[in-house]
Amino acid sequence: MSDVPRGAESPLKQYLDAFDVEHIDWKVEDYTTYAIQQNKSFIQLLLQDWHWRAAHKQNVIASAEGEQGSGKSLFLSGASLLCSKIYGKEFYDKQDISVLKNHLSFDPEDLDRQLGNSEERETFLNDEDRKANVGVMSNMVSANIVDYEEQLRKHQNNLFFASPELQDHKHFFVFEMKHIVFDETGFPKATVAMLKTKRYTDNKQFVWRGFVSFPVPPKEYLAQYDPLKDEHSVRLKNKYGNTLDPVEFYANKIFKENLDALITQTKEGFIKPIKAELMNFVVAREIGTRKFTTKGYDMLNARLKQLIIETYADVNRKKEADLIAETERIKEERRKRHEDEMKEAEKKRQAKMKMLELKLEEERRKNDLKEKALQIKEKDVKRKIKKGGK
Repeated sequence: MSDVPRGAESPLKQYLDAFDVEHIDWKVEDYTTYAIQQNKSFIQLLLQDWHWRAAHKQNVIASAEGEQGSGKSLFLSGASLLCSKIYGKEFYDKQDISVLKNHLSFDPEDLDRQLGNSEERETFLNDEDRKANVGVMSNMVSANIVDYEEQLRKHQNNLFFASPELQDHKHFFVFEMKHIVFDETGFPKATVAMLKTKRYTDNKQFVWRGFVSFPVPPKEYLAQYDPLKDEHSVRLKNKYGNTLDPVEFYANKIFKENLDALITQTKEGFIKPIKAELMNFVVAREIGTRKFTTKGYDMLNARLKQLIIETYADVNRKKEADLIAETERIKEERRKRHEDEMKEAEKKRQAKMKMLELKLEEERRKNDLKEKALQIKEKDVKRKIKKGGK
């Protein structure tokens, strides 16, 4: 720690790094136990850190993870409201819904547009819609978070986002949702999460630090938030249909507009999808490489292949039937030719045998003639002997 100049990093990071060095032999379970047993909340240290970042040309990037209904939206909304006050730029105006509309997004495409029109020190919340498969589009805030960090840091823009798809945490603040606190009327009044950050002695390992609680935003905020989310859902249905499935939407779109480029024909005449590398190229050309996660692109490619297979199923079945019929025809021709050849061979064999029999018969006849000639000659000799003796 002595190599890091005092003040060169945020107070919270310095505190946590020093804690990790002092507890270098701790296991993950030790951090978990310690965090749960702490009586004090990390909220004061957290807000102190955000004030320091605001004063030192730094920004805040944080994510919340948890199941649907765990309070991510309320938690991140509360965090966004507090952070925007620290940075001095409105995130929400109870008199003007357009302010929240310019800072609240429910998919990466809206977020990308908002950041493109952003001013310095603004705070943004990407509360990704989870009604269906829209989460596969979270590539812009997960796989490409490094690109965002550079863009956001330059203008001191803050980003809070929720996405169960997130796998690779490159930012500092990660919150794991734990509790929603309700008042006596049953209305939520606060949300509680566990702050997780990377361990100083192991940069790939996240450990629990302590509980953080944010008050639930005022009802005026929720009165603006809910219509904006409903409006987003309507846009999704208009764009993707009732399934709210962007994979299905873009698969059909790419299929209709690029069919010739997506198929190839085998030497036998079957129509099939092109190779994965070529399909990736077609997809990237049409929608880019930032719209989905890797999983989302895999789903998209799989759906494209399925559409191609289904579309040409009858054609390929007919081709298969034709090939089978042709194969059977060729086999039958070969069988017939073989039979004819065997018959011809049998005729030749029979003719040869007949010829051999005739030769044998001729030989027997010749032998008989020779035998008779010898017998006649023998009789003639005997007669002469007998005659001479007299």
